[in-house]
Amino acid sequence: MPRLLFRLLGKALWCLGLLKKRKKHRNGREKGEGKVESSFSICDLPDAILQLIISSLPTKEAIQTSILSKRWEHLWRDISNIELKEGKPEERQQFMQFVTGLLVACNCSILEKFSLSCKVDKDASRVNEWLCGFINPKIQELCLHLEEIEEPLVFPDQLFTCATLTKFTLDMQHVLKLPSSVHFRCLRTLTLSNIIFPDSSSAQQLFFGCPALEDLSLINCNLKNVRAVSIYSLLLRRIYIQEYLDNMLYDDDDVEIGFLSDTIRCKVLIVGPNLKSFTYHGDGMNDFFLYYSTVIDASIQVSYFWHGASGDFTFRFLNMIPNVEKLSISADSIEALSESMSFRLPLFCNLGELDLDLSKPVELFNLYEELLILLRNSPCLRVLRFQGEVSLAKEDANFIFDPLPVCFSTTLKTIEISGITGKEEELFAIEILLQAASVLDKLCIKCYWFSFDLNDKRIGLKRSEELYKRILKYPKSSKDCEIELEYRKALLSMVLEKKRKKQCKGRGKGEGNVESSFSICDLPDAILQLIISSLPTKEAIQTSILSKRWEHLWRDISNIELKEGKPEERQQFMHFVTRLLVACNCSSLVKFSLTCNVDKDASRVNEWLCGFINPRIQELCLCLYGIEEPLVFPDQLFTCATLTNFELDMQHVFNLPSSVHFRCLRILTLSNIIFPDSSSAQQLFSGCPALEDLYLINCNLKNVQAVCIYSPLLRQIHIREDKDGMMDEDHDEIGGCKVLIVGTNLKSFTYHGDCMNEYFLYCSTLVIDASIEVLPPEYYWVREVTWQISSGNFTFRLLKMLPNVEKLSMSETSIMTLSRTSLLGQLPLFGKLAELDFDSFSSIELSYKALLMLLRNSPCLQVLRFQGGVSQPKDDANCIFDPLPVCFSRTLKMIEIGGISEEEELFAIKILLQAASVLDKLRIQCYWHSFDRDDRRVGLKRSKEFCKQILKYPKSSMNCEIEFEYY
Repeated sequence: MPRLLFRLLGKALWCLGLLKKRKKHRNGREKGEGKVESSFSICDLPDAILQLIISSLPTKEAIQTSILSKRWEHLWRDISNIELKEGKPEERQQFMQFVTGLLVACNCSILEKFSLSCKVDKDASRVNEWLCGFINPKIQELCLHLEEIEEPLVFPDQLFTCATLTKFTLDMQHVLKLPSSVHFRCLRTLTLSNIIFPDSSSAQQLFFGCPALEDLSLINCNLKNVRAVSIYSLLLRRIYIQEYLDNMLYDDDDVEIGFLSDTIRCKVLIVGPNLKSFTYHGDGMNDFFLYYSTVIDASIQVSYFWHGASGDFTFRFLNMIPNVEKLSISADSIEALSESMSFRLPLFCNLGELDLDLSKPVELFNLYEELLILLRNSPCLRVLRFQGEVSLAKEDANFIFDPLPVCFSTTLKTIEISGITGKEEELFAIEILLQAASVLDKLCIKCYWFSFDLNDKRIGLKRSEELYKRILKYPKSSKDCEIELEYRKALLSMVLEKKRKKQCKGRGKGEGNVESSFSICDLPDAILQLIISSLPTKEAIQTSILSKRWEHLWRDISNIELKEGKPEERQQFMHFVTRLLVACNCSSLVKFSLTCNVDKDASRVNEWLCGFINPRIQELCLCLYGIEEPLVFPDQLFTCATLTNFELDMQHVFNLPSSVHFRCLRILTLSNIIFPDSSSAQQLFSGCPALEDLYLINCNLKNVQAVCIYSPLLRQIHIREDKDGMMDEDHDEIGGCKVLIVGTNLKSFTYHGDCMNEYFLYCSTLVIDASIEVLPPEYYWVREVTWQISSGNFTFRLLKMLPNVEKLSMSETSIMTLSRTSLLGQLPLFGKLAELDFDSFSSIELSYKALLMLLRNSPCLQVLRFQGGVSQPKDDANCIFDPLPVCFSRTLKMIEIGGISEEEELFAIKILLQAASVLDKLRIQCYWHSFDRDDRRVGLKRSKEFCKQILKYPKSSMNCEIEFEYY
């Protein structure tokens, strides 16, 4: 029990930031100021802090705190962290009873972290009860390790729609059954081990339900029931995949001689535009494809016993990571590449570190061809590591490094070799490396004494020193090369570690009290208030219990963020904000954010707005919903001279005072606002002379006839207007406003919407980046000719106002409707347009009138992209490129096509190749599932046949290179 009390006190001091003791009294201090900590007791802390401390203890020790005093008797019941792990088999019954009793006693509704590791056996019903009890809608981290499952487990449905879960670890060798709805809105880290997916739809449902996923680990997951699955997340940064056949449950019929049966091989498409790290360790059991890969750190370990198939598998991985900067690859993976040398490895221009994981002794000559090609394709390699035993026989030395890789004479600075044993073949390999690397700065050799003598350390060290002296005598191409033995550094670090421990012990005895005299309380109030302001509002208020000096510091914080939680906590939230308004010094606020449901408390919210918003506010963010009564903003807000960023989201009428002047406002974001009339809208935009960025998202302008937006500093405008996103009974009456945008310095213009209002750009000659996306109607039958013509006229007017655009992005709907307008012949000449992107999910016909007119009016076009593909029927080919656009014969250097699958697309490519006489590169992306959705091999075979056919097409440009990217 004394040990437990000591741990509790330590946790308390840690939570409060009082890690270093202060002297009780100091000379020169004011009376009473030096006695703050001397009177401190853990019992002085409020219950919330004590529960936080108890939650950081192991679960059993947290429960033991109930015997400390009457006050502590029930504190443990509200802990936020529970970790349960089954022990020895003879203690199983006791463990089961303990968990069941804990479920009844503790308050599971406030759990944030829960971990359970146990053997299920025949107690599935009992474990199901635990899962339904402990897992609540507020859980943030969940870790489940369940073994020997004989009966199906049932997870609570609320788990799969949990909005707070950020980390989920699941390890169970059983089928994972999912409910109809899966949406992990905030899940960042997902680890699945030994999971068996029931079918393709379940696997796809799980991965599509993780939009915020950053870190994904799949360890020995069984995908035999899954034909294909796509893993996509904009935030995905790391993927770790491990799949070894020995660790997974497969039937004998599933395994063919040398590889897995094609019927159970899963095709996994990984779309990671921000993916940085990729690791694969396994037997090559499934097919993985990286799309939009930006991987810079990769590790590949493929077992070689699949022979040729392992080589193809390894090659595909390497071909999908051309921009990798650090690569770790096993000897088996390199050796397997010998079966795939008919393919061509990419050039790894960014590769700086190459680690060869030689888990078994390997002769360098056996890896000669494959390793040499990898080194030749890495011209910027700086570090080369051999993580295992590497050797070379003298009779094989004639062919090594002939010709020499470029990196050995230009960039290779460090070579590291670990685990040498003193064999002649190892020493000869080191000698060859020293002669080949002419710019080498360091050769580091890890030498272990037990590799020379297992019984006597002194003899082992002596022999390793003799080996080191021998290596020092080898000739070196680089005069600056230093040779180091790692064991000497290790011994030195051990000596330094011992000295450090002695010094720490000396300090404990009173030798080193210099640092202990420093405390955060020595800082001035202004610095402390700055630190407190960086904390969340509730935590900033909790600092008042640290000492008498800290009691009122939080009242002058400069940043307050308030966000309403669950409906049942609404009353508590309302009381908290009201008390906060009275207690804090609102005149010192710089940043204020409020997100809440107004409902019938408009008067209360009006009181908050008038209190918190002061003339010194710089950043203001208001998200107000459920408004039933008008809100009244303080007049001082609209004449604030310091406000730089203003975000307002409320689906209600925005009433303005008689005077509006935001002198320093640079960023304005308005969402779902309803303007009462034209004068109010004009008053608002005219009162922002320093505006730089403007965002109008689903703003309702039905009461506004016309408005002018002008600011000499305006650089970016983003407009989105979607009828479905606006709550209005009369959708047809929402639009009709005429918006004049005067942007003398406008650089970027984006419009995504239903063409509800009319927009006019005046003095917009500086716009260089534009995006126009016309949203189609919700129902297909609405896409009548009248709608197409009106939308085409809308697109035409916008394009006519962007004559100097340099980069233009348009959707398929925009091009289709533009082709319908009779004004197409009046399109301006886009003399500076260099990049033209057609962003669509389906192929665009090359014969679209609007497309041809855009190309003819873009004489300086350099890059042309069809993100969804391009097609052309043969019977409509007579009028294509007649006359030929000027850019095709002068400036067009690159064409990118997002996919091919039909003869019409091949015909369009053929026409483009014949027309573009100065083309340098044609890049085509091929998706195997576009040719055969069931069999990847058939799909790849057909796609390659298409590619071979394209290579035979006549080209007007002799310098044109055709690249194919297979996915």
